[in-house]
Amino acid sequence: MIFVGYTFINLFSLIFGCKVTAISVICKAFRPYFYVFRHIFDIYQALLNLYLRKKYIFASPKKDNKQQTTDMNKVLAILCFGALLFGGCKRETKDERFQREFQKFTQNECPVFVDRCTRLDSAVYDIPSHTLCYFYSVQDDLDNETIFENEDMTSTFRADILKGLKGSLPLKPYKDEGIAFHYAYRSISTGKTLFELTFTEEDY
Repeated sequence: MIFVGYTFINLFSLIFGCKVTAISVICKAFRPYFYVFRHIFDIYQALLNLYLRKKYIFASPKKDNKQQTTDMNKVLAILCFGALLFGGCKRETKDERFQREFQKFTQNECPVFVDRCTRLDSAVYDIPSHTLCYFYSVQDDLDNETIFENEDMTSTFRADILKGLKGSLPLKPYKDEGIAFHYAYRSISTGKTLFELTFTEEDY
């Protein structure tokens, strides 16, 4: 997540025309620590709310209303500054990182033919189900429903895909997290989904 410091860095760069790469690197290095600061700020806010409740609910009714308004404005200013400083410091989760990585992969690499008949259209990581979904399109010899209706063919097809998944080193970091892998194949000519299969942690 991008925190507010980046905004000031970019503004500084635009105004003075200088590079701030080093500062950006430092901000990225210390970004996880702001997650801790966020919790500290939440505690501070809770204590402040407790103080305000005591001050304004149990205060003497003779207190000057103008002074109360001034004090409240100061408190709101502090809270706004705190929200601006700490609001963008949430650390990226592994699921969010997986989603971002495969979104980038799809944008940069897809569509791509993996063989003469099979084209990889996209790879999408679904956070709620913790599933990496590969969407393929098939043509020529594979663009035939009867092939995927044959039980022997689909069993062989499934075994080949699972073998490739088990031996895939690039996918090891994702397999180590126990995510599921879903494969969907659709006809290029009709757009109809011909075959789907899913592998869970127990399979690979």
